[in-house]
Amino acid sequence: MRIRSILTCFLTIGVFIIAAPAFGQAGQAGDASGSLALLLQPGAEFPLGTNSELFSLGGTVHLGAEYGFGRGLFVSGGLDYSYTPIDAEASLSVLQAGGGAGIYLDLSPRLSFKLEALGGYYQGMLNDSGDAEGPTSGGNPYAGGGLGFSFLLNPSLSLTASAVYKNYLGLFGGVSAYLGSSFYLKGQDARRLKLQQALPFRPGLLPGAAAPAPGQGIDLGRISFIQVFPVFHNYYDTHSIGKATIFNQEKKEITDIKMTLLIKQYMDSPKDCQLPATLAPGAEVEIDLYALFTEDVLAITEGTKAAADLVLEYRIGETLYRDVRVETIRFYDRNAMSWDDDRKAAAFVTAKDPVILGFAKNVTGMIRDKGSRALNENLLTAMGLFEALSLYGVSYVIDPRTPYAEFSKSSEQVDFLQFPRQTLEYKAGDCDDLSILF
Repeated sequence: MRIRSILTCFLTIGVFIIAAPAFGQAGQAGDASGSLALLLQPGAEFPLGTNSELFSLGGTVHLGAEYGFGRGLFVSGGLDYSYTPIDAEASLSVLQAGGGAGIYLDLSPRLSFKLEALGGYYQGMLNDSGDAEGPTSGGNPYAGGGLGFSFLLNPSLSLTASAVYKNYLGLFGGVSAYLGSSFYLKGQDARRLKLQQALPFRPGLLPGAAAPAPGQGIDLGRISFIQVFPVFHNYYDTHSIGKATIFNQEKKEITDIKMTLLIKQYMDSPKDCQLPATLAPGAEVEIDLYALFTEDVLAITEGTKAAADLVLEYRIGETLYRDVRVETIRFYDRNAMSWDDDRKAAAFVTAKDPVILGFAKNVTGMIRDKGSRALNENLLTAMGLFEALSLYGVSYVIDPRTPYAEFSKSSEQVDFLQFPRQTLEYKAGDCDDLSILF
């Protein structure tokens, strides 16, 4: 009777796995073949039926791996260890090795439902402190099935929750409840596309696009970025921060090409790239990349890195495709500048900063109607500001790390320039800092 129940369970799960792609959402574009994940799942084990009178609630942990073939189908293998108390003096330890097969059904781009059939071999050990002869052990096959849910956090990590029934032949049957994580070693690009699909729809993007297979569609090849100076954040709206190369790998024309760049930490919305709407067979085009940064980049006090998301969308015939690439872009700190063009120092002039505006207006108010009328008014104001800053305690100090006299001779050297507010606060600066303040 027990064997018949197990075979019925396997048959039901097998039929469902074969039939599910026909009516479920398995095999979406975001679930590409060749994915590999490591699973770490601690949990609790609940004996069922008459076994619950003998065995108590126990603990278990599963360490395994899953390999996905596409269309949601996968195979798995791993090791389990469970510990179940029997009474005050006795307990049961079970070590299991086995495998399984199953299917994932996408309920949303982030949430998937899992169904799996399992089987393997277990080795049990009865630990009885009152038994002078030592532990009693033995082994047998086990079989079962399970279901669960997986929530995709990022392209490399999912949170998992599952319930698995196992029948340890010759021992007992029970249900194990697991909470854990899946760490993906392969297939991150497909999951990155899933996350992209989970984002709110943006006008201009092609809905329902599929991920191209290797060697198919457009190859988003060489991508390079310059290192960004935060103080010029508005400048990069019309001046390139990098370049990318796209190549048509097909033998026919590709149409409706669109590409956007988004650096989530420092941009409010994606920036469209300027590229041709069509690409002939075998054609290659290099395109410029632009970004409209928010003022959040001015909070960068140390050089840092950020993720740049490039989304390429196009049409081959009537089929829509989307390719997503994530690259690293580097930012200098907010006070960085190179001296290839000394006019760049004007970007540090903040005449409307309330602190600077208040200081300047107070000084000009005090010197108005004072001094010789024979002097030019602007010259008199400049003399007053110079004297006021001297009385305030602002002094000239050479920056030992980035001396202007040396750094200004090289267009490749990166200098440290202070904003006027900083110079007033520090009451010191070198020649470039004081020039910007004046």
